Formats: sequence, structure tokens, C-alpha cells
Amino acid sequence: PPMRRLPDGRRLLPMVVVALLVLATLLGWAFWHARSVVLQEHFGYTTALQDLRKADAAVNAQLMAARLGWVHSYDALNARLDDLMRSARQAAAVPSYLDKADRRRIEPRVASLAATLARKADLVDRFRRDDAVARNSLVLFPELAGRLSHGWSDAEQLVTLRYVASIHELSRADSDAGRGAVRQARGRLQSAANRADQRAALALILSHGDLIVATMTRLGDLGREVMELPVPAQIDAIDAAFRHGHEAAEVRGERYRRLLLLLALGTGAALGFTLLRLERTRRQLQRAHGEVSERLQAQLRAEADLRLHATAFMNSREGITLTDANRLILDVNPAFTRITGYAREEVIGRDPRVLKSGRHDSAFYREMWRDIELHGNWRGEIWNRNKFGVVYPELLSISSVKDNAGTLTNYVAIFSDISRLKEQERQLTQMAYYDPLTGLPNRTLLLDRLQQALAYTRRTRQGLMA
Repeated sequence: PPMRRLPDGRRLLPMVVVALLVLATLLGWAFWHARSVVLQEHFGYTTALQDLRKADAAVNAQLMAARLGWVHSYDALNARLDDLMRSARQAAAVPSYLDKADRRRIEPRVASLAATLARKADLVDRFRRDDAVARNSLVLFPELAGRLSHGWSDAEQLVTLRYVASIHELSRADSDAGRGAVRQARGRLQSAANRADQRAALALILSHGDLIVATMTRLGDLGREVMELPVPAQIDAIDAAFRHGHEAAEVRGERYRRLLLLLALGTGAALGFTLLRLERTRRQLQRAHGEVSERLQAQLRAEADLRLHATAFMNSREGITLTDANRLILDVNPAFTRITGYAREEVIGRDPRVLKSGRHDSAFYREMWRDIELHGNWRGEIWNRNKFGVVYPELLSISSVKDNAGTLTNYVAIFSDISRLKEQERQLTQMAYYDPLTGLPNRTLLLDRLQQALAYTRRTRQGLMA
């Protein structure tokens, strides 16, 4: 059909703008759903599952090595167990691009795996405790058996040593034959050392041996239980559910990508027409460009001044406090925090009186604020208290800030900690008026005090009394 006549531009442009907004919204919606697979999330989750398998196998290997006595500490086992738990936490973060149904399919499997891993961690902890007991007992058992069998005949001590050796052999290779050898050695020891004076020592040796054998039996049971946990099968189930969701996301993303192409073509056509209309506007904007450039330069200069002031405020070695007309703190610089110990968030909105040390009376502060109201500033020494209760001297300068109309708007306080200067002054006084060896007042201090006393007697016309 023949093309219809376009309406007047003043009516058509708003319609095109609305169409562009609708198309842009649809484009954003399609683009969001077209992200079939976020590669970073996909790679991260796949890697997490691989790391989970490796960590689980590493824990099992370290457990077997500890059980066979190939390692003498649990550092490697603890490290592999930490890796396993960390990988499990990463696997719990299911990729966001999956559909809700696929996420609901994965999450129960992840929860089941977490429960199994918690069980594994508990079994490994029990294994470590029992293995530590078994190792210590195996180290102490020969010495105990030798001490208890002291005074027995050579044949009886030889039977005792064979019993101890059979338990050590069982610890290196847990087997039915080894357990049979322990039982035979135990029976021979009972038959060889059956006198009344040997029964107490024999009972103690056998009880320790039985305890070691029982502990090694538990270790074997714990090791088998750890190995039989269905961790690999659960990881495979999570991986299968994730792969299913990944494939579904790819298919869904392909559909949205096609829709995105159609919307992009429509948007391009609308933009072409809009650009023609915008060309007219561009010519009008050129006339305003000069004025805007001047305003921009002025704004840049103002921003540079603000950055300079902010740099001076933040990098000043003196503490700076900015308050409003009601003397409530609006801002402080990092030096304030370094000197007072108060963080910026702790003092914003509070009165600076939070730093009062209590060494100055009310008359001192009234005189200080009277000078500020009369002269606009005050400078002097003052004692304040920091956040940790330490009282320190500071050199303080307070100035009032007024607007163009002369109305008070703010106060600015600049201070520095002069504790070191005061300490140096005290040391100089100590050096001048006291003997460095005995610490007693010297002649200079005596003359100074005498001069003060004489001046007092002249003023008061009273005699000098001891």
C-alpha cells in the first residue's frame, strides 16, 4: 500500500520519543533475559564443583595416610578439610542465571551435601582425637610394659615384648591376621605371667593393650565410615542438575537473542528518524554552547577550589572541627580522630563538650566564648580528654564564620596536641631547678622562690616567715 503522509513534526517527535522509550525498555528486558549464561558464574560454579571433588579425595587420602602412620601431624588433613568446606560454600551459591525451577532442583541437593560434609567433618574430628590417643599410647606403651615387667624372668619379659610388638605391628597394618597375632600374644602373656605377684602389673599391661586395640578398631571403623560417605555421588547429582539448568538457560537465551535482534532493528529505524530531527536541535544548541562553556569553566574552577580546601582539611596535621551556629559538630578531619580517638561517626551531631577534661571551671569557658563573640576568634591552651580518658593539653584556636549578611553560621576549631611540648617544658624545669643526681631542689630554685617571697613581702608589707 502507498506510504501514508507523515504528520507534522511537532506532533510526530513526541510519538517517536515514546516509541523509543518503549523499545528501549523492551531491549533492556530482552537483553537481560538474553544473558543465557553468565560465563563468570558458569566457570566459577563448574570450578567449585571440581574443587569440591578434589578436596574430598584429598581429605580421604590424608585420612588414610594418617591411619597408616605415613604422616606425623594433622596440618595437611586440616588444610584439606578447610578446602573442602570452602568449596562446599562456593557450591551453595547457585548461579543466578538459572531458572527458578532449576535452582529449586539444585538447592535440596546442595543442602543434602552440606549435611553429609558436616557428618564427615565430625567423623574426621573424632578420628583425629582417637588417632592422637592411639599414637600417644603406642609411644608410652613399651615404656609402661617395661617398667611393670621389671623383675620378671627373661622368658616372661620376652613374651611381654612380643605382645607389645604385636600391637605395634597391628597399628602399622590393621588386618584380621594382625588382630589374631595380638590375641595369641595376649594369651601367651597371660599364661606366662600368672603368679600372684604379677597379676596387678599384668592386668595393667593388658588393659592398656586392650585400650590401644579398641582405639585402633574405632579408627578403622571411622576411616571406613568416612570413605563410605556418598559425597562423590551427591556432587555428581548437583553437577547433573546444574548441567540440565545450564542447557535450559542456553535454549532460553537463544529465543531472547532473536527477539533482541528484531527490537534492535526497530530501534535503529526509530533512531534514524530521531537523528534527523535532532540535527535541527543541534544547530540551536551551538548558539548556547558559548554560554555553557563559560559556566562550565567557572564550575571547574569552583570544584578545583573545593578540592584544594578538602585536601587541606583532610591532610592537615592539626585537628579541625566544624560546628553549626548551635555548636553541634558537622564534620571533623582525620587528625581529629588521631588526636582524640573519636571516629567521625561518633561525634557528628554532638557538642564538643564531649572532650571536656574537667580541669577548667565554667568561668574559663564563659570568658573564652565572650572573646569569640566580641572578636570573632580565641586562641590559647586548654586541657581536654580523649576517648580513652587520657587528659592532654592542646593549643586551640576557635573562629566564628558569618555569611554575607553578617549572620553567624558556623564555628571552626583548629587544635594540636602539645603534650610533647609540655613534657619538654617540664624536663627543662627539672633540669634547671633540681639536682640531676639527687633530685633535690638546687640553688637556682632557692633563689627563684626567695625572689618570689621578697616580692610578696613588698606588696603586702608583711614580714617574711619561715
